[in-house]
Amino acid sequence: MKTENYVFISYLDSDYSRTSVYLNDSRKQNYFFWKVQGTKIRKIQSLVTLSMKYSRGRTTFVVMSPCHSLVIPLRFLTLKPIILDAGWSLSEALQVRNLGPKFLGHRIQTYFIDFLSFHLSNISIFESKRQCASIRHRFLLRKSKLRFIFTGFNEATYKNLIPVMPEELTERNEFQKDYILFRGSFTNEAGLDILREITQSSEVVDNQFVIATNIEITALKNCKNVLLLQRRLTQPEIKFLYLNCSLAIGQIRNTPRLVNTIPHKAFEAAYFAKPYLTADASGIREFLPNNNQAIFTNSEDPTVLTNLLKQRITDRELLLRTGVNAKTRYDQVASQQKLQDQFFEILNELNRS
Repeated sequence: MKTENYVFISYLDSDYSRTSVYLNDSRKQNYFFWKVQGTKIRKIQSLVTLSMKYSRGRTTFVVMSPCHSLVIPLRFLTLKPIILDAGWSLSEALQVRNLGPKFLGHRIQTYFIDFLSFHLSNISIFESKRQCASIRHRFLLRKSKLRFIFTGFNEATYKNLIPVMPEELTERNEFQKDYILFRGSFTNEAGLDILREITQSSEVVDNQFVIATNIEITALKNCKNVLLLQRRLTQPEIKFLYLNCSLAIGQIRNTPRLVNTIPHKAFEAAYFAKPYLTADASGIREFLPNNNQAIFTNSEDPTVLTNLLKQRITDRELLLRTGVNAKTRYDQVASQQKLQDQFFEILNELNRS
């Protein structure tokens, strides 16, 4: 007998989480979203209400990332199956932020939230096979509790959107299409200092860069070939930026995090069939394993990267083929329907057990 109801739970809006890729499956009429809001007490009260509402009948609860902590009280309120769509661990996210010694207590607390949420859920889903292996080792989990689904891209929200040029670009007379795009957190982990040097190299000074990030970058404000978008962009604006760029830059600094994770920008670029410049790491290779599916680099030297960019930008045919190859791979392993089917198979597997 199949489960009748699947309830997706989060304390954030549904489209914030990677889980929204499955939740937006128009083929499923028995998917429901439950938002837990307010103080800790109110969140507990909301979970009590939820567990009582679905106390009868067959229901599977799906805790959406990054709301791992909701698994813990929910498990004490219900014996029904719980799936945690984690993506990765909260404690690993803290490691990336390089918090100082005074945050040791917070790091320990976060590790135990991860530990309990992974052990108390029936199944936990992660974004790569390497992530599954790492989580299994770090949190002493049985292999049978772990599953892998790429993060992917919520195509449904973009498919019918009309692209909108960001207002900042309409005000710049020097704006031109076929620019080089960087979108995301403009940090040293992503290669902030390297990218700053690349944009000012005489080899690519005639090429335009559009950098879209949510922080202020004073060092690039007066650069004629750099257009800055320093705010949260709308989805129509994001669609415009990808459709009109010639190349997208991902994380060009090869950090330990890239061993297990795949930046969301890689899925965005592949969906829009844009060539993606990235550090050559094992995580991204799970998604784009072949050299003709992305522009891979093993160097963090700005001069080497500048020459690589110049070489690729001048070969339009190669750029186009690289983008098409990435899109083909995306459609094969990471399309929204593919991920929805994989998720539904996990639900069926849980029901059969």
